[in-house]
Amino acid sequence: MKAILIDDEEHGRENLTALLSIHYGDDIEILDKCKSLDEGLKSIKKHLPEIVFLDIDMPNKSGMEIFDFIPNIDFHLIFVTAYSDHAPKACSRGASGYLTKPIDEDELKALIERIKSEEQEFNSDFAADRLYVSTKNGFTLIPYNEICVIKADGNYSIVKCMDQEHTVSKNIGLLKKHLKSPPFFEVSRSAIVNLNFLVGVNTKESSINLKNGIQEPISGTKLNELKKRFRNL
Repeated sequence: MKAILIDDEEHGRENLTALLSIHYGDDIEILDKCKSLDEGLKSIKKHLPEIVFLDIDMPNKSGMEIFDFIPNIDFHLIFVTAYSDHAPKACSRGASGYLTKPIDEDELKALIERIKSEEQEFNSDFAADRLYVSTKNGFTLIPYNEICVIKADGNYSIVKCMDQEHTVSKNIGLLKKHLKSPPFFEVSRSAIVNLNFLVGVNTKESSINLKNGIQEPISGTKLNELKKRFRNL
């Protein structure tokens, strides 16, 4: 897995680097080490990591502010903090876990192993043409060509088809990585639509209309992108 470390203290960055090298030198490649959230955001955009270790208590911007810039996290986010009371809020926002300073090697290994296991399970949920969704009584396989809209719902996603909807225990950022474009198109930070169900666009209301009366808001940037896409057909 490709990783980025964000911590304003050099010894924090180097200590975590050493621990990862000792225990996961073959599994985790550190792409960059940043000393502020601003640096980290630029690095995330450039390198597209699979895992980010982020210190919470930093000057200028707290690590928790990452959600203001990336609402739908599409990588494994691990918060690193000296204060364990930050943990519940961090995990409720979509973090994969947290580590308390000074970092305990056993806790680090347990967390990484859990993430590796979840990654294997997550990848197995995506067949070539269907999405695997766990249910109370078993599971459901949803053909991608039947999905109209995927909506963000915190750490979960709502998958809407023409006549039913399903709650998926994965955030929309992670789902997006496995959806083909086209036909799937991100109309906003909180919604992805299947353009095969597109009926029309309402530019005055900045919304798109899908079959079955489904309407979704679309951001100005995405609206221009959509217009350009159809002009080029």
